[in-house]
Amino acid sequence: MHKIITFLLLNCFICSSYAQNIFDVELDTVPPKKSKLTLGTQFTNSTFAISNPGINSISTVKKLITAPYITYDHKSGLSITARASANNDGFFQLAIAPAYSLINNDVEFNIGYEKTFVNNYSNPYINIFQNDFSTYFTYLKKWVQPGISINVANGKYTESYTTTIKKRIPLFMPLRDTLINVTIKDTAKNKINNVNASFYLQHAFYWDGVINKKDCVDFTPSLLLNAGNQKIKTSTTSTNANPRVRNRKPLASTATYKEKFALQSIGVALNTTYAIKNFFINTQIYIDQYIATSGNKPAAFFTLGVGVVW
Repeated sequence: MHKIITFLLLNCFICSSYAQNIFDVELDTVPPKKSKLTLGTQFTNSTFAISNPGINSISTVKKLITAPYITYDHKSGLSITARASANNDGFFQLAIAPAYSLINNDVEFNIGYEKTFVNNYSNPYINIFQNDFSTYFTYLKKWVQPGISINVANGKYTESYTTTIKKRIPLFMPLRDTLINVTIKDTAKNKINNVNASFYLQHAFYWDGVINKKDCVDFTPSLLLNAGNQKIKTSTTSTNANPRVRNRKPLASTATYKEKFALQSIGVALNTTYAIKNFFINTQIYIDQYIATSGNKPAAFFTLGVGVVW
């Protein structure tokens, strides 16, 4: 439960348009006066989402995930992003995310939708929320900038487990019993719905001319208070996978898990971007402490991105 709640909560706060933001500041065009095209790649130890980077925090993974993407930002504030995710086993999902952003001297606002297409719902690396609606609002007039992000998402995923047990089989010729290994496969098909909110405080530090006159650095630390609720409907089937044992009708059951909207975790995010001319490097680090129950260790997630903007 902790992992899935954390998966959603960072949402719009670590904005996927970090490249757009720093180049807007550098070019002194807030809101932007021209459209931009961004080509980039991200590397992470967590699953990927576009309009909701907080979804990336569901769990760390043993294989590094690579995600090339392309974003077109229109000067009106509309944008569209396409991104594919891959690891050593190949590509496993594609996401499309339209959005609208408004940035001025007072506020930053974003609303977006992300649709994720997966090729295997049992793949542990997929984004389990295939439909994700998200929005965030940040008030920029204060030195410490308050904000809120809200996320509504749903999707499905499959979990499979195998268990091997010993089963005594009577034999009649010769008359004796024998023990064989019986493999039982349990398959759980899950449908999940989430509503989450993050309340955060942040401040953006900005330096230009760090190495030469054409570069700049943006560093934004943030403190988040995360809340949410969740509903999961699970349909489970158990089958015998051993041909030597008489096959019976698979056992099936259905269960629904619900929880009330409540405080879930406290998080710290560090977002750093270095840009020179049209090239940028970005790092995102998020540390989350689950506080709904005791005895949980902090979880840490990272993303490294590189790209160019025209």
